Amino acid sequence: MPTRKKILPSHANKLAQLHLATLPASLPAQLGMRYLVRFYQSVEGSRDEIILSEMQQNELVGGLLLSFAPETLSRRIVFNTILAFAPAFAVRFLTIAKFRQQFIEAIIYGSHEPEPEIAYLFVAPSQQGKGIGRRLVQSAIDIAKARNYRKIYVKSLADNSDGAKLFYTALGFQKTKVGKGGSTEFISYSRNFDD
Repeated sequence: MPTRKKILPSHANKLAQLHLATLPASLPAQLGMRYLVRFYQSVEGSRDEIILSEMQQNELVGGLLLSFAPETLSRRIVFNTILAFAPAFAVRFLTIAKFRQQFIEAIIYGSHEPEPEIAYLFVAPSQQGKGIGRRLVQSAIDIAKARNYRKIYVKSLADNSDGAKLFYTALGFQKTKVGKGGSTEFISYSRNFDD
């Protein structure tokens, strides 16, 4: 079952490794392993985010970041972590146009959902199809319901739409919109808790 506990440095390291391996195109992953560790340590201290994880035989096999303030998540994380990684960030920002564009879009656009959002969901490739993602998402739904929210959102990159559509619709989510956050195309799914 997914667990929620204080993030120890070793656990933040494991979350960062799995995130980097499974979501290499995500903005935090593009800043590298050291940044991802700091990212998860920073998120753990937030009152607006919850990290869920699933361990099997002392090995992290899945993780989920649930945000209750998704409209400000990107800005808060950047401002909480950027000073520690200014040199790496500056090099990427100045030399990699796609990174620069993604960063600016994340800060400007963020999320516009007023309800909780699953910001990141990742499962070890060798463990996919074994119900880990389903359990993590169900735990996120249960937490959101317990906080009296009526809906939860998740976004998927448009180029991953077939797999995401099958996964999320099987969990009761409905496609709500296809959109663009700057140049990044995404598909937004939501699940009402009245369903």
